[in-house]
Amino acid sequence: MLRFTVIIVTRDRAASLAETLVALSGLSYHGSWEALVVDNGSTDHTRAVVHRLAETFPVRLRYLSEPAGGKYSGLNAGIRAADGACIAATDDDAFPVGDWLEHAHTALVADGYDFAGGPVRPIWRGRRPRWVDGEGAIIGKVLGLQDHGARPREYGVDGVSWPLGVNVAYRRDCFDRVGYFDTRLGRVAGTLRNQAQREWHIRARDLGVRGRYLPGMAVRHVVNAQRLNRGYFHRWFFWHGISRALMYENHGLHLFEPEGIATHAEEMHLFGAPLSLYRYGGLAALSAAKRWMTGRQDAALAYELAVSFALGVCWERARYWGRQRRWRRSCGPDEVSPSTRAGSEAPPRPSPARLPSGACIWLTGLSGAGKTTTAKALEDLLRRRCPIRVVDGDTPRPGSPPGTSPFSMTDRHAHAVRVAELARRHADDGILVVCVLISPYSHSRSEARTIIGAHRFVEAFVNTPRDVCMTRDERGRYAKALRGDLSRVTGIDDPYEPPANPDIVLDTLSQTPFANALAIADLLEARGLMPQECAGVQADGRTPDPAGRVPPRDDLNIANLECPPTAGGRASS
Repeated sequence: MLRFTVIIVTRDRAASLAETLVALSGLSYHGSWEALVVDNGSTDHTRAVVHRLAETFPVRLRYLSEPAGGKYSGLNAGIRAADGACIAATDDDAFPVGDWLEHAHTALVADGYDFAGGPVRPIWRGRRPRWVDGEGAIIGKVLGLQDHGARPREYGVDGVSWPLGVNVAYRRDCFDRVGYFDTRLGRVAGTLRNQAQREWHIRARDLGVRGRYLPGMAVRHVVNAQRLNRGYFHRWFFWHGISRALMYENHGLHLFEPEGIATHAEEMHLFGAPLSLYRYGGLAALSAAKRWMTGRQDAALAYELAVSFALGVCWERARYWGRQRRWRRSCGPDEVSPSTRAGSEAPPRPSPARLPSGACIWLTGLSGAGKTTTAKALEDLLRRRCPIRVVDGDTPRPGSPPGTSPFSMTDRHAHAVRVAELARRHADDGILVVCVLISPYSHSRSEARTIIGAHRFVEAFVNTPRDVCMTRDERGRYAKALRGDLSRVTGIDDPYEPPANPDIVLDTLSQTPFANALAIADLLEARGLMPQECAGVQADGRTPDPAGRVPPRDDLNIANLECPPTAGGRASS
């Protein structure tokens, strides 16, 4: 499976884009990747530049036109169109270093982080004023520069600010969990809105998504002379205030500390803005005036920008307050609020394709080997591409009292056959089914392969040593078996027969769940079992929903599925 899609959103910067693509063509990466240029309404020769460079580009270079204005409309469109398991993003005036993708791969695939970023260093295209040092936090915000030091750190912890959009990479399944970027907070022609990245990462943090800063994952970013003046800084901070006001309006985040838990709910408001904002702006104005009066204009800059920020918040909040007043006067109480009308929703998620013929991944291994974790990672990776369903073999067997564990070989074999029958029926419906069960006997797995069909059966052996499995045993089954309190526990007093020739062997000690999921996806793709576009009504009359998913049949679950006669006898119920 393709590892990375590198996305560049551009508008009317063909010459600069060409330089960036030339830099990308020199990347050194051991895996597979592609580049995707999203044209956000260019009127120059951007399309021609991309098509010309595509002829000699070392990997696939694609062009996508996105008519909706704004960088993050383009980025969302690029994410939907990407074929890679991971997304890397940069700008059309930036130059990633040669091993940029290698560092991203290490964080996302090898180390198991959800996103990664690194330093953004300047390429000065103009004379720097004396008040621009290139390292301060304020300067970095405005000019798109960042450096958190020479050692890896975790984003959002100990004051490490979120990555910049010019240098960031994500596991693609993050967007299934978190959603897309809020386009209302990103830059559009004529604006300097600048909080889309921050809002997404705050949302992601609240869902347990983690990111890694890597000092080697560096990008050089052009700083043009037009941005090296106080007027640009003031405009940027004015729009920064507008962006924070939009975050407050649409997401309820604090104006000054959006990462925190504080709110303005208990504060008095004037024209839609909390009184603390007026105090903040007033004190900043006094501090700036004092420094100007004493000839310290450079020292006054930070306070001037604070005033511009406060003015931006007040401007947007006053506009919102006015819209609300007009709405209340003109609409009934059941009318939708202006803040929830068109444009407030995230872009729709892409529809997964239908498989012309489904397939089955049969995850086998000892209890605690990591089968369920691997299945979840595979589901997260592929759910956007095809209908996928995980069948957990821990589902109680028909007729088995809860909490009991003694099973004869016949019982275990019958249960494996029952799961295989379930998987076959799902596969017949074009579903990619992931079976998670110990299935300790070779003859059971062999019969499962026959039932499902050898051409669409993938036996994945999760090869984790028993000692490691015992340390992961949250239910204490191994310990009970060793004490003699529980009998017929696989790996203790009941044998596990490792597959002699599995289709793939997975290592959960040295590889992350995401890396193992990628390995399975690669195998499926090599065998032609990855999804292709297909639609229609099932033979039994079920119709795919608008996302392309076929509703599961009500009669398909382990508890009520009858097993055919087998060599070991008919399954007891």
